[in-house]
Amino acid sequence: MKKLLILAVIAFSIFSCNNDKELAQIGGENTWIGPELINGPEDKYYEFTEETQEDEFSTLEWSAADYGKATEYKYNVIASVEGYDTEEVITVASSSATSTVLLEKEISKTVNTITGVVDPSKLETVRVAIRVESYIGDGHDNSPKLSTSLANFDVLPYLGYQPTLWLAGNFNGWSHNDADVISHNDEAPGNYVNSFWMAAEEEGQIIGGNFKISTDKSWDGTNYGVGDTEGTLSASGGDIPVGNPNQYQLKVNIDELTYEMIPVEWGIIGDATPDGWNDETKMTLDPATSSWSIETTLTSGEMKFRANHSWDDFNLGAGEAEGELSEGGPNIQVSAGNYKITLILDPSKGSYKYTMEAI
Repeated sequence: MKKLLILAVIAFSIFSCNNDKELAQIGGENTWIGPELINGPEDKYYEFTEETQEDEFSTLEWSAADYGKATEYKYNVIASVEGYDTEEVITVASSSATSTVLLEKEISKTVNTITGVVDPSKLETVRVAIRVESYIGDGHDNSPKLSTSLANFDVLPYLGYQPTLWLAGNFNGWSHNDADVISHNDEAPGNYVNSFWMAAEEEGQIIGGNFKISTDKSWDGTNYGVGDTEGTLSASGGDIPVGNPNQYQLKVNIDELTYEMIPVEWGIIGDATPDGWNDETKMTLDPATSSWSIETTLTSGEMKFRANHSWDDFNLGAGEAEGELSEGGPNIQVSAGNYKITLILDPSKGSYKYTMEAI
């Protein structure tokens, strides 16, 4: 019985070792040899720019780690920023590699992730330390890890254009949230765009209200209001007026500090509609219900919802379920008849649905 138990324990131990891909070590940890930096960045000040972000920052070279026996291990290049507790892995190197090239953009991205800076105007010079860490297997918490000494340097990272800007106004209770943002267009640097339902109830009336554009998800960053001339922005400007309650497409150029608010005017289009595929037949807005409707005669055929004469920005077709719509979805099949067609926007979700009522 004892022999069977011993064999079972041995078999379990072997299976566990193979499963973790971590082989037993020869000797104790005092015999292990960690990697050491051979080459890295100089301890000096660096300033990164848009023009140099694709440039090589430094080639890291290190000696190979030795855990006493051939086994599977890798290297992480890890960065930390003075004054912050968080560390970030910049890159992972395979066991056969003892060098890697770091680009300026990798350093900038890592530093900005650690510091949490999203507003380019808040960038500051920071003290960075990078090291190479070796580990066995998949890098479990109990896996042996050995690190090089630190390579330190000062850097003013490049942030580029932040991915989003936040809107706060009457339409959302003057709160900053992830639903009400304009997104950066990487194909047109400096330009941001999104569509919003801008309406609020005040003293029993539906109004467009006002809003501001913020660089932070709070009032702590730069908060842009109206500039001295129409269509311009200023960091010290007052609230931006909406005008009539409606859905608007907001376009912002952060370099030129300009903005454009385009009212979204929905209609129906297709061979079943009065104007065919040539142009949309305009629907009527009801601000109180954030919906558009039309009473019209349809022929048997297909239709979609389109706005502002543009397939690129506003193109709603059939969704997965009856009455649902999806951006760029397939044509909606309709039967001939007289209908009241209603397009309904859910401002909180940014989603649409529709109804068709025979009249």
